Amino acid sequence: MSLFLSFSSDVETAFTDILDNHAPLVWEETGADFSTVRVCAGMVAPYGHHRAHYNKGLIAFSAQNEKSCFKESNGKLVPRQSLDVAIGVFWHELAHHAVYAASAKPWKGLRAGKSTHSKPAWCWAVAKAWQYLHPEWSGTPNMVADEYRRNEGFAKVLRSFVGNEPPPVLESVVCMNCGDPLINKRAGARFCSSNCRVASFRKKRPGQPQG
Repeated sequence: MSLFLSFSSDVETAFTDILDNHAPLVWEETGADFSTVRVCAGMVAPYGHHRAHYNKGLIAFSAQNEKSCFKESNGKLVPRQSLDVAIGVFWHELAHHAVYAASAKPWKGLRAGKSTHSKPAWCWAVAKAWQYLHPEWSGTPNMVADEYRRNEGFAKVLRSFVGNEPPPVLESVVCMNCGDPLINKRAGARFCSSNCRVASFRKKRPGQPQG
């Protein structure tokens, strides 16, 4: 990890531990190289008013606005609110790196949105982080993508993802006939296949011919 400015020792220790020991495990399936990630903050951070920004391997933290994770104190960059807040935002930006630097695309086949924070790759990356950071969470990448397609308000959850906030409780939507999970189906789908749709129709009308 390359630090353009000097963070306080607790920040540097936490960020280095995440980069070296955790992020490569969370997104191992992508083949992304996290050793190339660079981190900067303060006046050299090249972006606007957000808490942080990712661009081609560079994670930039602001130290100049009210949303900043950091502020300058005694020549060091220290957390403005808390170390936990900074770490949570750091996980968000690392998820962007996992997607950008991926040599494999394990999210292939997911159906989700088209914006940066709703694409199949982002749904997958967020779900994998939730699984790792919150082992009690029972969700999956498929469930995250499906929830986005069913619920427009879920876009805000995906956009606001940070690693230290608890993930939402998701429930699998199942086929009304056989009970199998409905994965990668259109919003509002009730059956997993045309066979189940026909079978359900016939159960409600037992006098119908069977084939």
